[in-house]
Amino acid sequence: MNRVDSPFFHEDTAEDNSRLVFKVIVLILLLGVLVTGVFGWIVRNNVLANANRTDLDMRAVAWASVAFACGHDGRFPIDEAELFSVEPLPDAIGCVPSAGENWPVTREDALRGEPAPSLAAALERLDVVFSSDGALAPLVGNGGLPTLNDPPTKDTIREWLKTFSIQSETKVDP
Repeated sequence: MNRVDSPFFHEDTAEDNSRLVFKVIVLILLLGVLVTGVFGWIVRNNVLANANRTDLDMRAVAWASVAFACGHDGRFPIDEAELFSVEPLPDAIGCVPSAGENWPVTREDALRGEPAPSLAAALERLDVVFSSDGALAPLVGNGGLPTLNDPPTKDTIREWLKTFSIQSETKVDP
């Protein structure tokens, strides 16, 4: 007696089992694609949120440095304690850029309308190097964290600090 003649074997049942196995495999693959897509979307959103926070921290530290220097005849802070002296960040500073210069004079412009982060928390996340005499602007790095690239925040804040340094040097030195 061969398999086809067996009372326990039915072609319809074998065909149904094959279809069921195929459907289960396709379902598992589709679920894998769906889970991968959702996971990727969550990771992307977390990276963007982290990048936004890093950018805000970098902008806050740079603008706090400009605010400090504005109140100290162009001398930048030499350590965290001096930087913390401008916290909470002022709404505006009195040092207005000359034509062609470009640093923000209001906290709202500097932070793009976002609430000011804690400078202590920002400094924990970022790499900030102060000069020993305050003649140079602090170097503000992202600490290996993601940042946004439209426009690059590092370039933006470097431009603020550089142009403020140049303008304050020309005011101090006759």
